[in-house]
Amino acid sequence: MRPLEGIKVVELAEYVAVPGAPRLLADWGATVYKIERPKGDPSRHLGPSFKMIDFMKEDYNHCVDMMVGGNRQYICLDLKKPEGMEALHKLLESADVFATSWRQKALNKLHLDYDSLKEKYPGLIYAQVTGYGDKGEEKDNPGYDTISYAARGGWFRSLPQEGDAPMNWPNALGDLPASVALAAGICGALVRKARTGLGDRVSVSLYHAALYFLTVGIVTSTYDNHYPSSRKNPPSPLNNTYPTKDGGWIYLCMPVYNAEFNKCMDLIERPDLIDSPVYSDYNKVLAEGRVTEVVNLIEEGFMKKDVDEWVRIFKEKDTPAGKCFTVDDILKDSQAWDNDFLRKIRYDNGEEKIVTDTPIRFESMGLPPLKKSKPIGYHTEEVLEQYGYTKEQLEEMKKSGAIVVKKHNRD
Repeated sequence: MRPLEGIKVVELAEYVAVPGAPRLLADWGATVYKIERPKGDPSRHLGPSFKMIDFMKEDYNHCVDMMVGGNRQYICLDLKKPEGMEALHKLLESADVFATSWRQKALNKLHLDYDSLKEKYPGLIYAQVTGYGDKGEEKDNPGYDTISYAARGGWFRSLPQEGDAPMNWPNALGDLPASVALAAGICGALVRKARTGLGDRVSVSLYHAALYFLTVGIVTSTYDNHYPSSRKNPPSPLNNTYPTKDGGWIYLCMPVYNAEFNKCMDLIERPDLIDSPVYSDYNKVLAEGRVTEVVNLIEEGFMKKDVDEWVRIFKEKDTPAGKCFTVDDILKDSQAWDNDFLRKIRYDNGEEKIVTDTPIRFESMGLPPLKKSKPIGYHTEEVLEQYGYTKEQLEEMKKSGAIVVKKHNRD
């Protein structure tokens, strides 16, 4: 039995930050109803923006799966029509969780705000991601991870080398941490509901999540560790990136400088610097402004060998250091495949593609199922029949446009 079997989730959300949470809950056994408007989640149409050239051949599915869209039941309702809204409330009557990324003004207009639903369904958990939080002058602004998380949250300007252009941000790099946080909050609210029968509002803002995950940078900047910084003048030379002879890069992670300086000198074959009175005490190095000198001598050592040779040495010496992978390296990494961190999925056109798997495992349930996403409204009739709608009613709703049903994208 999976941990959340029997839990029902209604998802009225788009893109990644909120949908990423129901994806986790679905992996853990929850039944997730993804509600889409007639045009569908905009993520269905993002393929060309990511150079997915065969996008149209893949029935729109791979892009949706990339945007954490699998393992759901797909329902299409036009909430502007009374019958569409009525169907949504039918689902909410027995739901445990309502997860939404819609902007607050739209939710208020449709009476789908927290206060309205709390009054109708006191046991409902209301889960919401915003761009900037519930207060302040930015509270009603649209939130995207590139803007709310990466730009305002400090990531674009903190991570590149000092003086370089803002980093090249892979989309959803901020959405996904926010979705994991939202899933954690939902699980906490489910425990409370089990004890009291009452729901709650669980909220995460992209901006707040960005600050939380940048905690070390923010807190240490209140001392004298400012970002952006240069790898030539890092907080510590033993916690830094270094190039190798063949153009590769490694990251050395020896956090306690004084305790690990001699290990580093042995690693780069500089026995003459072991217990060096100039370099072995980091307080002295800082006081005398010698950080860049230490970086240069370590870099000189790492430049003597290729990156794969260094990887072999790190393993032999049990050194906390490793190669800096590119995404192409990851796709070939046996460690990722051996642990099912990456998985393959086959589409109707016969092509096999790669998706990432959710990162939380339960020993009791084994590997989560991997179900492909479906076209807009694929499960609409099937699910609404379970909620008491007759075939005649569904036909009328199709004619009025209150529901949309597609079994294939060509339909």
